[in-house]
Amino acid sequence: MKTRHSWRSLAAGSIGNFGELYDFAVFGFSVPILAFHFFPGGNRAAAILSTFAVYAVAFLARPLGGLLFGMLADRIGRVKVMATTIWLMALGTALIGCLPTYTEIGLAAPILLVACRFAQGLAIGGETSGTTSYIVEAAPADGRGRWLGFTLIFSHLPQAVAAIALLGLQAIAGAEAYKDGLWRAPFIVGGLIGVVGFWLRRSISESDEFERATKRMSSDRPLHAVLSPAGLRSMLNVIMIQPVYAVGAYLLLGFMYTFLVRVSKLDPVSALFSNAAAIV
Repeated sequence: MKTRHSWRSLAAGSIGNFGELYDFAVFGFSVPILAFHFFPGGNRAAAILSTFAVYAVAFLARPLGGLLFGMLADRIGRVKVMATTIWLMALGTALIGCLPTYTEIGLAAPILLVACRFAQGLAIGGETSGTTSYIVEAAPADGRGRWLGFTLIFSHLPQAVAAIALLGLQAIAGAEAYKDGLWRAPFIVGGLIGVVGFWLRRSISESDEFERATKRMSSDRPLHAVLSPAGLRSMLNVIMIQPVYAVGAYLLLGFMYTFLVRVSKLDPVSALFSNAAAIV
């Protein structure tokens, strides 16, 4: 069944986006606890910096994921790629919640953490380009901006939800219980959110616009078109605009919580609450 301007298409893209960005956010808010469990405890500053290095692995993988899944999306369709990326993100996140710690398996623990983080980066690279393209193509001609804006809300909302979830767990169970093992719960929940996103996406179909574009596509070398003067100019415009958004977003998502806890000595509950409020 074809999906023409269906709200199910919008829901599938938005909820999937929510699940993937939630998974990404949970890692950022868990840097101090991950540093404690996955790196030697002799030098806490080194452990924090090592965890941030693992956090950065996903940003190295993102453009690779965008390139890989972007090319696949043009060839096999947006929907299949969207289903693949959400499974990859869900798997990477859930596995982080199940990994043995440094005290249990030594150096293998951070190596496995890096592998999971790399999978997250590949997935988010494909998700960002794939979902955006699908939503723009599936939206009614007079509602593309509105549909895309709705999707972008679900790109930022999970950051606040992740912070509130961690805040609730620590407030209810206590800091010690959270540190001992409850920290795994948000990662496992992220995997379950991915299952919900996949369920929504499995029954949607390609947009009419994508199918028409596929039929009239004459080039088997999409990179040739991208590297043309017009393509390079468009990419440069995006590259110049994106850092303005990204620096502010990831300052809150990846750095500020750890800074407040480790440097400013703010208690974790207050740090999470202030970050969640700022993101909202």
